[in-house]
Parts: sequence; C-alpha cells; structure tokens
Amino acid sequence: MDILTDFFSKAFRLISEKLDDYFIVKKGEIQPIPVEDEGENQFDTFFLVPSEDVILYSLKLPAQVEENLNDVVHSFVLEKEPVREGIKIDIAYTKEKGQLKILASVIRESRYQEIRKQAAGKADELSGILPMQILLLAYALREGISAGLVLFQDEETTLGAYLEDGFPISFLKCRSGCPLSQTVSRFLSGIRAPEDTTVTLFGDIPGMEDTFPDADKRDIPASPASMLLALLKGKTLPIVNLLPVKERKVHRKLWRYIGIAILVVAMGLYGTSLVRDYLGLRSEVNALQQNYDVKKKQAMKLVKKVDERDNLKEQVQFYRKIKKQKEKICKVLQELTNMTPLDSYATSISIRRSNSFDFNGKSRDMYTLIRKLDESKFFTGVQKSGSSKEMSDGYTAFLIRGKIAY
Repeated sequence: MDILTDFFSKAFRLISEKLDDYFIVKKGEIQPIPVEDEGENQFDTFFLVPSEDVILYSLKLPAQVEENLNDVVHSFVLEKEPVREGIKIDIAYTKEKGQLKILASVIRESRYQEIRKQAAGKADELSGILPMQILLLAYALREGISAGLVLFQDEETTLGAYLEDGFPISFLKCRSGCPLSQTVSRFLSGIRAPEDTTVTLFGDIPGMEDTFPDADKRDIPASPASMLLALLKGKTLPIVNLLPVKERKVHRKLWRYIGIAILVVAMGLYGTSLVRDYLGLRSEVNALQQNYDVKKKQAMKLVKKVDERDNLKEQVQFYRKIKKQKEKICKVLQELTNMTPLDSYATSISIRRSNSFDFNGKSRDMYTLIRKLDESKFFTGVQKSGSSKEMSDGYTAFLIRGKIAY
C-alpha cells in the first residue's frame, strides 16, 4: 500500500470460494462496510487460493543472479517437483544486504485456470491472486514472530513454516489423515532444527499441544482482512501474487492524485527555494572570494613594502653606525695629531675593536708625548710599551699603548 493510506482511507475486497468481504482501511484500522455500499468505493480485489492448491518454496541467493533469476528458480523447483508438465511457477523476492530472499509458488495449470474462472465470476477486476499461506505468514510476522516453527490450521490442512530472521526457510504441509506429530518431527529433523526450537501455534491444532506443551498459543483472526493488511504493509516478506503484473488493477481515488500532485508541487517549491538559496549563497561566496583575493593581493603588497622598509631601516642603522665609527676614528686621529709635538711623528697607528690603540713612532722627547696623550680627554692609561731605541739621527723609536676614552 502507498504511504497515503496511513492518512486516508483505501477500500479492499477479499474473495474466495467461500468468502466475499468488503472493508476499508483508514489510519491503519480495518472498518467493514456493507455490500450495498460497494458502488461508492473502488476496491482493490484479492482472490484467496486455498493452501491445498499451492506449494511454496523458499530460497536465498546472491544478488548477482537477479538477471537470470527465473531460470535458476525454475530449475530448482523442477528438481523438487515430481511432475514437470502442467504446472505454473510464480516468483516473488526482496533484496536485502546483497542477497535475494525468494518465495516460489507452484500450482497446477488446470487448477489455476479454474481459479481464474471463479474469480471472473465474482469480480470484473483483480488486484491479485494470493495463496493462503502468504497471508498466514504475514500475520505471524506482524505478531512479532521472527524465528522458530509456526503452525496454522487451514480447514483440513495443517501448515507450517520454519523462520529465521523473519524469513521462512522451509515449509510444511500436512493434510488430514496424516500423522501430524510424526510429520512435524520429521520436518524439524530434516532441516536440523535445534531441540529448543520455539514453536508457535495459531488457532486450534489437534494433537500439537501434547507434542509441544511449551508452545506459544495465539489466536488467528476470524476474517483474513487483518492478515491481508499485514501482508500489504509488510516490507520483508515477498508477496507471491499469482496474477500477472499487467492484469493487476490498483484503484486510486481522486484525493490520492490530488495528494500526490500537492506533494509534487510542494517538493518542487521546496526544491526551487533550495536552488534559489543555494544560488544566493553561491553568489555571496563568490563575492567574498573575490573580495578575499583583492585583499590578499593588497596585503601581499603591504607585506612586501614592510619588508622593504625593514631592509632600508637596517641599512640606515648600519650606515649610521659606520658613520659614527668613522667620526670617532677621525676625532681620535685628529686628537693624536694635535697632541703630537713637532719633534715627534708616528710611523703606524693601530686601533682595535676593544678601543685600545698602539702608537708606533719616533720622537726627540717621548715622555712629553706620553704626558700630553694621557692628559687628553680622548685617552686613558697611556704608557710606553717595551724598550725604546735610540736612533743615529737623535730620535728615539718607541711604542705607546693606551685606551680610547671617547
């Protein structure tokens, strides 16, 4: 059923050889309606096939075989069936986690044609032809049973299915007159079910309460309507519909189309608003990006200018330092020149980074030179270093050392 059924009503008709029920489903609740109101509604009509006419098989296959699924399932069924001719095989499956969960139904072709004639005599249009076993399984799943053995009584036939993770992996059918307890025991032994397998009994199944005293007992609905609803609303159990897809009629009232149209329009408007908002945001982002690029270029130019300014500043400081040192040396040399008597002269002057100096020279009066230099404010600690040497021309060669105080 579509999602709108949860908010609005949908009409159904359920027929079989002995049944003809009309009901509507509104907000998940089933409401029977009188037959005379049939003309006021368009019904999705389903024909129920007795369980004795249909055999179900269960398979789990990798999703990769989906393209060749019909051939694979037909080969599997034909290996199981003693009769290969005159049978009709239908397939339904769901896909889950890379795996196909498959239900295959087998019915005699002659019996199927009889059912089609019976259905045509009761309804002009059909939405499906459903095996009774499928409705019973859907009801068990809706009751929260997902594992273990479930048993049903369908008129004179006892039906069973073994569930694993909400999916039937094997089916049991025992007609009246057969030893039911032995059949169930052989069935469980054949599938290697554990001894503590949970057993659930739906309805009154003679002999089973003694065989499984700890079994969970559940009532089964008097009308199949709730079972049909459980099947159509379920999402895990494949719906085995014997009616060809092209013949299935699904009636939708005008409000459904209106609802769908409103939903489409609303989604369109919402999508348009999202696109508009996206384009607006995109435009803002582009503008911000452009502004960022411009500011980045300006910042890079400023950084470059700052680097240039710092370089120039370092150069200016260096030149100032050199100039100051030159001025200092010039003043020191000037002072040495001023303090040196006329009868004295320098042969070499050395000034070190430690502000000490060496004055190599010649003089007729060396001690007068030392005294004058020591009295100058530019020098301190001036004294003769080493021995002096008398020259033949009357001059004395000497070495004077001191500190520059300037």
